[in-house]
This record gives sequence, structure tokens and C-alpha cells, in this order.
Amino acid sequence: MTCATVFNCETLVQQPSSSITFGVASLHLHDSHWCHMSEYVYRVDTETGLKKIHDRHFRARRWMGNDSYSFPHVVLKQLNVTLPASDGLYRICFYTSLARAKQSLNDDFSYLGLSRILRCPKNLVLSRGFFESWDDGFKEGDAYLFWIQEALSGENSNFSSTGIPFEHFEILNQERWHPLLEYYREMVSVNNMTAIPAESVRHTALTAEKRSWWKFWFLSNR
Repeated sequence: MTCATVFNCETLVQQPSSSITFGVASLHLHDSHWCHMSEYVYRVDTETGLKKIHDRHFRARRWMGNDSYSFPHVVLKQLNVTLPASDGLYRICFYTSLARAKQSLNDDFSYLGLSRILRCPKNLVLSRGFFESWDDGFKEGDAYLFWIQEALSGENSNFSSTGIPFEHFEILNQERWHPLLEYYREMVSVNNMTAIPAESVRHTALTAEKRSWWKFWFLSNR
């Protein structure tokens, strides 16, 4: 799915929902013209995960509907009914507020190694062609689900061809926002990663299995 302000207006007034039609599936979404929870959307990433993104773009994971990465989002299940065999659906999620991202950082990422909160202007996500709704794997208002439909090719079998460049993101470090691209360059230039004992990896895996929906969201976002 902020700077210091969580809400951009004093009173939150919801207008009638909009409707987007794909084939015979009509999807009712919250109207993008009413006051959103913030002008930024947020995600949490481990530094290890960030180092693996060599093209410096966040891309949406393909939603198959029948694998461990595919939480049964209602909006995507409806789209999938009429999805041509030549196309794929891709989804990526963001928290709606800094406070919710901090909660996830503390609750879900504490044992996964050094992790950071990132933010990006929401309108830049939408400008890449993504549609939005609430992420129904969370309490409504906690996270956005962004998705896009693409023609399948050899380059997007797992992740979307459409991506959000690093230069649109900032990273929170010592309670200050810094350009992600600069932080990334410094991070990958210092190879200070140490080997993790096998028993530690096993313990982490067992602990992760006890987690609920968040693990779908974390594992399915690059």
C-alpha cells in the first residue's frame, strides 16, 4: 500500500464505489477519488531480499490461484474466470500506513534478519498500469492489493514485465527517509553477509510455518 501524517484530510468521506468490467466479470472497487489513507504506500523487505533484485525494479508475482503463493483474493478469483489462456495475472501488496508497516516489521520480520521499511508514492504504482483494491488477506484499510494483467511471454512466467523502479522508493533508516537507489548501491558494495547455521535455518522454517496469512504476502512480494 506516509510521511508524518496518516490521513490527508480531516474527515474521511467515501463516495459511491466504481466498477471495472473485464469480460463478464464486474468488480466493484473502492473509489480512487475519495481521500486515501496516505499519499504513500509501504512495504517491508529484508536486505537479503533486496540484494537479489538485480534489475532494480519491484515486480508483481504471478497469481496462479493454485499454488502456495496465491492467496485466494476474491477480486483475482473473479478475474481468473474469464482470463484468456494467453494472459497472466500479477499482484503486489503494500501497507497503507507507516504505523502498519512498523507493526509488521516488529511482528513478522524480527527473525528474518535485517529488514527495512520502504515507501513509494501511491500514484506512481497506479501510473504503471496497476489496478487497486483492499487486500482481503488483511483487515480492510491495512493493505492495498495492486494487480495487472499481461500477455504471457518468456520474460514474465513468474513476475510481471511491468515494474516499479527503485528510484521511486525511499528507505527508512534511523528514522529518516533516504533514496532507496543510493542505499542499495552502498548495500551491495559491501559484502558482509555471514553463513547461517543449518539449525538456525531449520528453526526459522519451522517458525514460519506457524505464521498465518502474512507469509503469503511476504514470500510473494519481491
